[in-house]
Amino acid sequence: MAEPGEPQQRSTASAGPIFLAAGLIAVVAVAVLLWPAPQKESAEAEPGAPLEAPAAAPAPGKAASADSPKPHPSDVSVPASEKVPSGATVWVTRAAWDAADPPVLTLDIGAPQTEARPLAVTISAFQDSAILAATETAPVAAGETEARLPLPAQAPTPGRYLIQVKTTERNHFPLRRYVLEVR
Repeated sequence: MAEPGEPQQRSTASAGPIFLAAGLIAVVAVAVLLWPAPQKESAEAEPGAPLEAPAAAPAPGKAASADSPKPHPSDVSVPASEKVPSGATVWVTRAAWDAADPPVLTLDIGAPQTEARPLAVTISAFQDSAILAATETAPVAAGETEARLPLPAQAPTPGRYLIQVKTTERNHFPLRRYVLEVR
């Protein structure tokens, strides 16, 4: 016992478990609040299968109904004669590739262009990333959302190629990508 006039010392041995328990309760409460909610699976879904099947594109000549979801651009395969959305695959047959009159792609470049000028383009092979062509689109007027890209006169070998178009969008990555499939 302390003598009169001396300050009494408190025992910290009993406070330690209280702080430990309070900290543990706080961690458990945060974990419960941040834990993701369980996802509902349909009865017919197989284990490991995606929860939603990708939507199919409507048949040519038929309009999609208002309640049907729009397919993701990467699920779309269009012939070279149509407007190509960003991220889509466009296919061209090698037989249709004429050196005197090579195919011209109409690319949807998303946001309206801020300047009237051609856009820089690279076309590279998927297999070895070799650059097939470094070219430009036809001049794009300010405010336009599509660009015309004349493909190289020499038809490449059949395969898949990445087309990258540098746009004038004001964001951190002003690049639109398309896949060219030569059949």
